[in-house]
Amino acid sequence: MRSRDSIKGALKLYSITPYSLPSLPFIMGFSQVKAGAEAHQELPPIEALPVDVLLDIMRQLPDIKSLMDFTKASPSAFRAFHFDQGIVLQGILSRELGPHLPVAVARLEAAEAEWRPVRPFKTAVDPELFHQHIAEFCRGYLDGQEEEIRVPPSYFTLDKALKLWSFNDCVLYWTEGLSMYVSNQTGGGTFRWCSTPYYRRFNEIEKHRVKKVLYLSEIVSILLPVRYGPNQPVDQDVDWQNFWACFAPWEFCQYVELQEVLCSFHQQDLYRLPDFDTVSRRNAVPGISKILALQMGLEASVTLLEGFPILERKMPKPSRKRYSDIAVQIVKQAESTSNISYRSSMCRSSHPPHRIMSEYKTIWLEKLGTSNGTTIYSLDPKRIKQKYKDLDPGPLACWLFDVLRYDQRPWQHYPVVRGQPRQFIMTAFWRRRRWDSERIPLMPPLADLESDAGRHVLTEDNEIVPRMWT
Repeated sequence: MRSRDSIKGALKLYSITPYSLPSLPFIMGFSQVKAGAEAHQELPPIEALPVDVLLDIMRQLPDIKSLMDFTKASPSAFRAFHFDQGIVLQGILSRELGPHLPVAVARLEAAEAEWRPVRPFKTAVDPELFHQHIAEFCRGYLDGQEEEIRVPPSYFTLDKALKLWSFNDCVLYWTEGLSMYVSNQTGGGTFRWCSTPYYRRFNEIEKHRVKKVLYLSEIVSILLPVRYGPNQPVDQDVDWQNFWACFAPWEFCQYVELQEVLCSFHQQDLYRLPDFDTVSRRNAVPGISKILALQMGLEASVTLLEGFPILERKMPKPSRKRYSDIAVQIVKQAESTSNISYRSSMCRSSHPPHRIMSEYKTIWLEKLGTSNGTTIYSLDPKRIKQKYKDLDPGPLACWLFDVLRYDQRPWQHYPVVRGQPRQFIMTAFWRRRRWDSERIPLMPPLADLESDAGRHVLTEDNEIVPRMWT
């Protein structure tokens, strides 16, 4: 029976260093080929390994390039790979993308869907059929996507794996860039003493959240880019509701904050577009930048990270021309189209405006009746916590802080960090420990927020009132 060291030695013949070889229960099959191997000593050791062992070795390789090098170096590995490439590629992708693989698959399926709207500024011809497609997409790829991959191993062909890997590199690049951008922000003014959390980049938990919301942002930009015709009430936008019901309300809050950052990047870059008259179009810049943030896509927008200090994750030099061509097309269409409604207008200022509160009410909150016939909505987070999970309660606390409008209350014990989005950006991604890291807490205790939420309700007019009043 071959030892683990002998397998490593066989791999060294091909200059392949596996991340970590699996444990050896599976090498029981080696005894079956021992006699044959002794009769063919001229074969390199790795050529005598059974197929199942080669597949396990290939699943442990660090990336797809190493896999391709391995299969080119070993005819046996080449044959084994093509015997069951889905298992091998899923193993490599699962280790690289981790829990983001399901939403990465959803992003790829959205990008390749024949029924998707064509960017920029094209939409589905048949609204009813489009609603059906969105509902099926959400059921198939997003609902419960944190728990399982909804596609079989055979889904992972080499072509799909390369596309998943390439876009994940883009997401990782954006994550590092945003982490660096956030770390350079300061509180300023009266909040300077509590700005030290910003002098640290996002930790791994916060980066995990950023990566996921970057994927969600890309899916939204592909499938739900704009609404045409007269503005519709929020509660009639079924596609939007079906999509976001698959995710927690604080993830929607994170999406809105990410859109604000992307919008600020695009707004600064608009002035660099060719033939863009900043004087005549100055009033249109905020609106156009919101549409660019919503609809441009991460790969085309990666050029916005030019000029950042050296990032940990390298990306090919972004195409400035590609960005300019898409941006100019969107700008021209935005000026000529009168009835356009873009959802990125839901920016969170000092507190959630009624538009965002309506989203919370329509999608996530439980509807209740009252004795006088009016409708109210429960703010009790217990039901939401049971359905949606997170790595720690930091984002939940931020969401409750927003919904309860703590920044408008006469409370003296906490500085209003959460209520200063232009000075403290992307705080919805912070883990709870970061909020508690200062000598004076920057956020009320979660138990206080949850208790307060249980004592209040949201009205149809998007007002927060004590439950006893109803």
